[in-house]
Amino acid sequence: MSAPPSDEIRRDDLASKGRRAYLKREYIENIEVRKYLKNNPFNKTFISVIKSLKVKEDNSLYVFCFSYAKIQSPTYQNFLRSLTDDNVSKVYIRGFNSSLSRAVGLTPETELRPGLHKVGIVLNNTDGLGVLLTNKTEEEILSKFREYEEFDYAKPGNTPMKTLDLKMPVELVDNGRRIKLTENYVVCEEGKHVTENASKILKHLKIKMFGYVFIPMCLWTASTGQTEYYHIRGSKSE
Repeated sequence: MSAPPSDEIRRDDLASKGRRAYLKREYIENIEVRKYLKNNPFNKTFISVIKSLKVKEDNSLYVFCFSYAKIQSPTYQNFLRSLTDDNVSKVYIRGFNSSLSRAVGLTPETELRPGLHKVGIVLNNTDGLGVLLTNKTEEEILSKFREYEEFDYAKPGNTPMKTLDLKMPVELVDNGRRIKLTENYVVCEEGKHVTENASKILKHLKIKMFGYVFIPMCLWTASTGQTEYYHIRGSKSE
């Protein structure tokens, strides 16, 4: 009996190595998840709540964007508390990274509840997300989100709400030096990222050009296992 061609041997060897590498990565990821949950009991509670969530018609898991920069703001903190004033809803805003998304589940085989892996994918691919577990209706939650809007100075990289064009004559003070503009100067433009220099000018002029809002990302309903996505504040994507 003739020996198999060397090319086939190499292919089998590569396939075997690939399987071993995959199993090794999976093993390491599982260890990371266990360590993560051990060190983050807050998120362990989140997972236990999902597992024990009673399926009712309006039970839902809602994933929304928020700004970490406003965590210390009294207005922001009060709004977060108002989301859970019914003593039923729960808000989770800390520690959502790739480890937690894998714990929630990234595939139908690993998800905690039917359809929940789609939420895990959103958590895994997007930074700065919070999660709201609630039995309130979708309309109630979206209406509540629209109540929050807070303005702050635009930081480098932020997108300003409008264009600011300084008309001469304008006098600015930079490190004790007075600077007079001899021609019109566009500090920032709507739709374009704010530069570091523009950020300093806006703060000097005490002009707040960046608004913080809650942006809905997706909605998972426990009774159906369906996940719906949003692309604009409260508007569902097709």
